[in-house]
Amino acid sequence: MKATSIEIKKRIVELREENGLKYKEIAFWLGVTHSVVKKVLLDHRKGVSLVPGKPGPKGQRTFSAELIEEIRDYVTQNKDATLEQIQGEFSHKVSCTIPTFHRLLARLGFRYNKNLACRRAR
Repeated sequence: MKATSIEIKKRIVELREENGLKYKEIAFWLGVTHSVVKKVLLDHRKGVSLVPGKPGPKGQRTFSAELIEEIRDYVTQNKDATLEQIQGEFSHKVSCTIPTFHRLLARLGFRYNKNLACRRAR
C-alpha cells in the first residue's frame, strides 16, 4: 500500500477545517478512501505530525539458525509431540506463541493431522 503524501494530508485537514466538508466528500474530491481521511484527521486532532517519521528497525528473527536446527531434530525424533510440548521444550531458549511454532514447522515442511478421535462419525 502506498503512503499518503504530505500534500494530500495537508489538503485533507484544510478541507475539513476551512470548508467543513464531510469525510466522504473529502475522500471523493481527493481520490482517497474514507478510512485515509478518518486516520489523517484523527492523527491531526491528537497532534501527530503529518510528516512521516523514519521507518523503524527491522525486527529480529525469533528463531536463530541453530535453534531452528534443534527444533527440526527434536520434531524428527518426537513425531507425536504436540505444539504445546514443542513450545514447552524450547521455552527456556525462545519466548513465542504456539502459532509461531506452527508457522515455523509448516515452513520446515512438517504437517499436523487432526486427531482421529476428534473427527465426526459419518
